[in-house]
Amino acid sequence: MHRSSSRPNSIPPDFDHLELPPSLERIGRAIRVAGHRISLVQVLDAIFDGISTERMREMFPTIPAWKLDEVFAFCERNIGLMRRYSQEQRAAFAAGEVGRSGEAPTLAELRRRKTERNGPETRDG
Repeated sequence: MHRSSSRPNSIPPDFDHLELPPSLERIGRAIRVAGHRISLVQVLDAIFDGISTERMREMFPTIPAWKLDEVFAFCERNIGLMRRYSQEQRAAFAAGEVGRSGEAPTLAELRRRKTERNGPETRDG
């Protein structure tokens, strides 16, 4: 992948092809801190809110400092793309798309299955 991150036109058109540092990993179309449940969007929210590095270390105590530093550096190098990524992820979340792999049933589906298996619940008072 050729890099010229100093120019605005160098932003990859698709986040799926963005080369990530070892401290980040893809889970579907989402990106999270490797080995953690903390999404890149959570880190970006803190960055965009102007939260200090020291405070972020307190907010994410399970992430080693070196790994968090690598994530910060990546975000700083790709700040325009990170803003777009954050917006895309927020829109997907609002639409109910993020985190759905198709494997986990919704609460409504679980209730339907329970009713199908057990029959409708009746309450005797």
